[in-house]
Amino acid sequence: MKTIMKTITESIMKNSLSLAALSTIALVSSSAVAQQPGAQPAGASVAPAQPQPQPTQPQPQPQPGVNGSVSAQVVGPQPPPQPAQPQPQPQPVYAGVDANADTSAGGDETRWIDRYAPEKNQVELGVYAGVLIPSKMHELYDPQFLHQPYANASFDIGGRAGFYPLRWLGIELGGGGMPTRTADSERANLYTFRAWAIAQAPYRVAPFARVGFGFMGANSFSLGRDNDPAFHFGGGLKFYINRWVGLRLDVVDNITTRVGIGEGRSHHVEVLLGLIVTLNRAKRGRIIDTDHDTLPDPGQDGVSPGREDACPYEPGPVENQGCPWIDTDQDTLYDPGQRGLPPELTDSCPVDWGTVENHGCPYPDSDQDTLFDPNPNIPPAQTDNCWDLWGPVSNQGCPVDSDGDRLFDPFQNLPPKIVDACPNEPGPIEKQGCPGDPPAVRLYNITFANDSFEISPESRKTLDEVVAVLQRYPDTTFEIEGHTSRTGSKAHNDKLSKNRAAEVRGYIIEHGVRPSRLKTSGHGFRDPIPGVDPKDAKQRRIEFHLLSGNAEVIQVLNNVEH
Repeated sequence: MKTIMKTITESIMKNSLSLAALSTIALVSSSAVAQQPGAQPAGASVAPAQPQPQPTQPQPQPQPGVNGSVSAQVVGPQPPPQPAQPQPQPQPVYAGVDANADTSAGGDETRWIDRYAPEKNQVELGVYAGVLIPSKMHELYDPQFLHQPYANASFDIGGRAGFYPLRWLGIELGGGGMPTRTADSERANLYTFRAWAIAQAPYRVAPFARVGFGFMGANSFSLGRDNDPAFHFGGGLKFYINRWVGLRLDVVDNITTRVGIGEGRSHHVEVLLGLIVTLNRAKRGRIIDTDHDTLPDPGQDGVSPGREDACPYEPGPVENQGCPWIDTDQDTLYDPGQRGLPPELTDSCPVDWGTVENHGCPYPDSDQDTLFDPNPNIPPAQTDNCWDLWGPVSNQGCPVDSDGDRLFDPFQNLPPKIVDACPNEPGPIEKQGCPGDPPAVRLYNITFANDSFEISPESRKTLDEVVAVLQRYPDTTFEIEGHTSRTGSKAHNDKLSKNRAAEVRGYIIEHGVRPSRLKTSGHGFRDPIPGVDPKDAKQRRIEFHLLSGNAEVIQVLNNVEH
């Protein structure tokens, strides 16, 4: 039996420093875990379920104006504007219970780990019992006596009192006695009195570390009386059963002088289990939760920082510390990357309004005509039958072809090669939808001096309008034809008409149009307007014939002052 006790004693003494170090590590680890945002231990209150977003059918956009080429940008439906509603000020709701009631039955809103945790200015009284394992090389004896060790282990009993100005830091005093025997079986009494500082985790389960100074003494018939100064350190764990009572475990290493001069230090290890009684706790009123989201407003007694509502006037989930999740595009799905946000409520397109069925992203509208590219989730009435060509909603997203010649009417934001130059007369595609010659515009306001190719001043306004139109349609090419009435010789009129066409071309080029876009020809009086007297002044004209490019330009040139 003595051999077993000796082995246990030496093992505990060798590991006393490790026990104290482990207690300190436990203190730091517990504090770090408990302070992590969103931690939800068993027994904590759960936030009410967030309302699930309802599927929203895509709404058509207002029709965009015609501004040139087709864009492939994806544009989604936008929510209808909502009138601003006055926001009522939240009224406080009381979530707590009576200050003196035992809330262990679940009436307290505080997390389990925070419930009954230490408070500022708390006082603790306690008693303990355990075992002391004294060092065999102690110097707790009167030198007039022959040195001998005390028993391998002895009963240890005592009391302590503590004051905690901070929830995590306090000072304590304690003393105790350890009745034992000396190696020659004589009765002996060891005793301690000491003070120490204690640092603890501010939670219901509170690891702690302690370090302090005092003295350790001995009184026996065989070894006489002696008191030695003693430095001690250690650690342990507290558990608060309720607001008034708790349990405590301490492992302490008492360091005193080793027997003999200059021989170093001896270690006396204590393992103690105690009962705690707490005093001077703050009187707890009812806990206020203004926004009714189950998290208490900050700054209240009895509410730990990790449990406080970070947004006390806006209800929000517990997972986000009481703050509402952000929904930038207001499509009922929330911006990604927010604390505690479930995947099914995460918006894949946080800045573009979209539907829940499409994970918060807008449905594609490739041609921007407010009808959406075919998709099983799109209602038929909002599906674009010509998703790659702009078209009105009334025609199910397809452009209009009034004459049915497979070329589409102008001014529908279409590629030039499919625009009908003669939208009211069916014609072949190779003639851009016109039944006869390529489309042309006759301009009668371009006049010249008599029997001359000098452009008259009043014609410049018309030519400036022509230049502006050609610059708006840079992909078009034209042939400029000059025509005269039947007066004078054929050769003279052919030359005159050719010079007049060249003069018009030169004017247009001088004002910024590329020369390669314009050809000229003179027809004299060989191509008169049918039904008009060949000698009539109307036969004197300039015609623009479209050779290539967007046929819309013909419709625009027809609006130029003739």
